[in-house]
Amino acid sequence: MCELFAEILGLARVGIDDDFFALGGHSLLAIRLAARVQAVLGVELSIRTLFEVPTVAGLAQLLDTGAQRDAFDALLPLRAQGIHPPLFCIHPAGGLSWCYAGLLRHLSPDYPVYGLQAPALARPDTFPDTLEAMAADYAARIRTMQPAGPYHWLCLIPSPSVPNQARARSSRSTTFWHSCWR
Repeated sequence: MCELFAEILGLARVGIDDDFFALGGHSLLAIRLAARVQAVLGVELSIRTLFEVPTVAGLAQLLDTGAQRDAFDALLPLRAQGIHPPLFCIHPAGGLSWCYAGLLRHLSPDYPVYGLQAPALARPDTFPDTLEAMAADYAARIRTMQPAGPYHWLCLIPSPSVPNQARARSSRSTTFWHSCWR
């Protein structure tokens, strides 16, 4: 597995405790790694599992148990550990939050990072009827991970409509950090 990490990342060597994303990995390289693991080791590696456990040591332990979850779940833990309130990243138009994996190496490991993905990716019957319904769903999902504010979030959508709708659904005492890049 260390050799596969090194191959995909273009490095000479990778240790068992080196973090895939801290070494320069991102969502596209994660897909390539999952394909190589399947081809070479005959083991299916979900992208979500790599986000949750980005080291060879962690993956080896998790893959032995077979306890992998769906990479299309609406709340994707990109980094579940940390001592500060988490950063919630709202998906761009395609519905996937995998694009935020590259952000991890730029943030202190003290910050957990979760991606909010379109629920319809995993369950097509959950497509929201309105923007307000989508914002209410996202606000509820955020509260399952963090019941009270402050909340920190990031979005890569050209309009702040979804974050602003979700903010309207939160308590007035909650502060939101919101940054949209155009």
